[in-house]
Amino acid sequence: MPKDSVRLRLILRTAWITGVLTSTFSTLVIVFGSHRIGRGVGLSFMEVGMVLLRDKAVTRDPEWPGVLAGIVVHQSADIFWAVVFWGLLAQFTWSLRPRTVLALALPWALATVAIEYFVFLPLNQPLLPMQTPFWTAAGVHISSAAAYPVFYWIRKLITGIEEHVRFARRAALALGGLLVLTAGVEALCERHMEPYWPLLSDSKSFDQDFMRRMTAHHEVGRELALMAAETASRERLRTVARLMAAEQGAETDALRRWWISWFGGSIPPLSDAEHAATPGMPSPKAIQALARLQGSEFDSQFVDMMTVHHEGAIQMSKEAQSGAADVSLRLLANQIIHAQARQISYMRQLVRQ
Repeated sequence: MPKDSVRLRLILRTAWITGVLTSTFSTLVIVFGSHRIGRGVGLSFMEVGMVLLRDKAVTRDPEWPGVLAGIVVHQSADIFWAVVFWGLLAQFTWSLRPRTVLALALPWALATVAIEYFVFLPLNQPLLPMQTPFWTAAGVHISSAAAYPVFYWIRKLITGIEEHVRFARRAALALGGLLVLTAGVEALCERHMEPYWPLLSDSKSFDQDFMRRMTAHHEVGRELALMAAETASRERLRTVARLMAAEQGAETDALRRWWISWFGGSIPPLSDAEHAATPGMPSPKAIQALARLQGSEFDSQFVDMMTVHHEGAIQMSKEAQSGAADVSLRLLANQIIHAQARQISYMRQLVRQ
């Protein structure tokens, strides 16, 4: 290869193009995979968009500015780590064999996601790790790092180095096949043909009961959140309320799609007795009383009511983590526990301040 500045430009160009391809792959993984774990695509990117647009990214339903900002942030971060691996560390990585790169993919992904999740985000945008469990962020980083072997193909196109090109092409074909498969599953799901996989138990009745209760629970939670998004006196509380509304709306949509695919028809509403027996459900009179409040009094009462409401969702989700049959429901339950427990702590901190 050429030396000095020309060589450096070739290295960085190769690393950058590799990052563009690997980040695009992980972006498509998010697009095709978010619905499988109960997260809307728009919600996933809107939350990431908070890094760039701050509170302006957060809307009660994901909108294009926040979603586009999230895509930009995600792609930029993935490209950055690829440039570090293949560019700044080129002295060590350019001579690695493809199987060694694949072996390093998991520890590299975990190291980079840990830096983002536990160091960068708490300082820059603490609402994001509050909303997103570590395992979802790690999955995105792993998908990007798993695509790193395409580097050898890019290197050949830019520098003419022929080493390991066949392996890189096979890796690209495998990744392309995986995307086609996940896109096919997404297409089936859009037609309400999502597979039901009772892998962990055979209790279909538990899944149905959990889905009915959590859908009704989220509908009330979204009603309360939308009220706070308009009425709360604290700006940060209004932001969190919009985030809750978007999150619970996306999860409700996922539950409804799954129900149509798995059981057919619409989710049956709860009876009055079932509604009253569902953990954390406020009474209609309590909601009406909250709607009449203003200022700090509203803030305090809202936080108290939403805390009890969240605790009910956490209780049901903990039961689903051990009792649900379909894996998707268990993953959704884990996300609810993570986000809502941290929202409780965050709201209480805001009121204390």
